[in-house]
Amino acid sequence: MIELGEIDLVKLLEEINSEFAEDELAYLAATSKIEAPIQDKVAFNLHKGYGNRYLVARQWHRVDIAIVDHDDAPVCLIELTAMYTFNALKPKDLTNFMCKTKRDEQKARRQAGKNTAVYSLLVATHFIEPVKKHLKKVIKYSGRINAIFQQYQDGGAKEAVAQVNERLAGRNLVTRGKFRGGHAFGMEVGVYYWLVRDTNFPVEIPTVYPKEAIVET
Repeated sequence: MIELGEIDLVKLLEEINSEFAEDELAYLAATSKIEAPIQDKVAFNLHKGYGNRYLVARQWHRVDIAIVDHDDAPVCLIELTAMYTFNALKPKDLTNFMCKTKRDEQKARRQAGKNTAVYSLLVATHFIEPVKKHLKKVIKYSGRINAIFQQYQDGGAKEAVAQVNERLAGRNLVTRGKFRGGHAFGMEVGVYYWLVRDTNFPVEIPTVYPKEAIVET
């Protein structure tokens, strides 16, 4: 049984911002799906923080990040999923992403022990202005990004976050927040996140919403 607070994913996510160089996260989010860079930082920070006691593995039995003891018994399993805020404004898209996070939790749970903590981390890239014409082949999904600005002046950030919050109600939402992306190609880019713990986790951990979780762009 792991001790309460032994592996502090809430604190780790709050500290991720300082792990990226200035504007690095914005550039990565603008030019690729942000799942891999976030996964890299989370895994390495876990390795730095807990590597003296546990092993932090990547793609362990097809689970994105696994914290295991030296007998290869899983202590904590984490699955990551990346989307864009425009996905949250399309009910069908959002349903697909919510189902994916649930399936990922179930997949990880099949590899888990009785006392293993299983988490899913959902991240969503957001642009606060439309993509300029000369950048449309540089920035991924620029057409869908710009289409949302025809409906929402700010790209629909508040509405998107509200939709995700509503869909995650009742699913052990541990924390939510926003990484400071910075600027890329003259545009501000941010990344929202939601950390969910699956319902089979045997220890009660207080739900924490840090100040960074305020849903403003």
